[in-house]
Amino acid sequence: DTGGSLTKKAVIETSSQQSSEQNDASACTSQVTSADVTVTKECPADPVVAGTEVTYVLHAANLGTGPAKDVTITDTLPGGVTFVSASSECVNNSGTVTCTVGTLAANDGTPGSGADEASYKITVLVTATSGTLTNKAVIATSSQQSATINDASACTSQVTSADVTVTKECPSDPVVAGTEVTYVLHAANLGTAAANDVTITDTLPAGVSFVGASTGCVNNSGTVTCTVGVLAANDGAPGTGADEASYKITVLVTATEGTLTNTALI
Repeated sequence: DTGGSLTKKAVIETSSQQSSEQNDASACTSQVTSADVTVTKECPADPVVAGTEVTYVLHAANLGTGPAKDVTITDTLPGGVTFVSASSECVNNSGTVTCTVGTLAANDGTPGSGADEASYKITVLVTATSGTLTNKAVIATSSQQSATINDASACTSQVTSADVTVTKECPSDPVVAGTEVTYVLHAANLGTAAANDVTITDTLPAGVSFVGASTGCVNNSGTVTCTVGVLAANDGAPGTGADEASYKITVLVTATEGTLTNTALI
């Protein structure tokens, strides 16, 4: 038994005639206590973004009427993340993080504090660019438990990521020597997450000289850098919105023959 009470009764007998039988029995009643450890996982906001760090918080508790000894939590990290750090009581071994809890006292009836509870943090880097991450933690104890149904907890998160692209709107071909031509750079984010710190670098070819560019673009010896900043997650409506931006670069054609190739990178 892991709960309730135990009653043990002993009876004495004899073949001889007794003066009284009222004292022929004796009994002991003992209350039974047991541990009941549980783990709950506090999950990061869903979805999680590729290339960012997220933290899982593991909350251990003993719901039982007796102490839980040798308590450990094992958290198996999913594919698509790499371990960054954890609380001092936790050790990572090839993607399996083990937190040594020790003894959890019997439940004190006051959630959120006391020696019957403990919490640990595990921080990981999201390396996946899409799909789903499921992270599961399991708690164990060497003490007898009244229930084991609450010994595991899991988080499931969707992964989002940016996908920036640049397309170049070219001048009419051919271009005429001695005239100015304009290249238009169209930046867009095709991904499901915002793209931060976006820049476009346009290396001007020999045979042209820089004339001017949109605000946000700077020329440095024939390399034009346009600072885009943040492109929002794709809104599904091409041609408008915070997931797109455009910039113009105007040059003077100094070449008199040959081919001009102008490449932009985002």
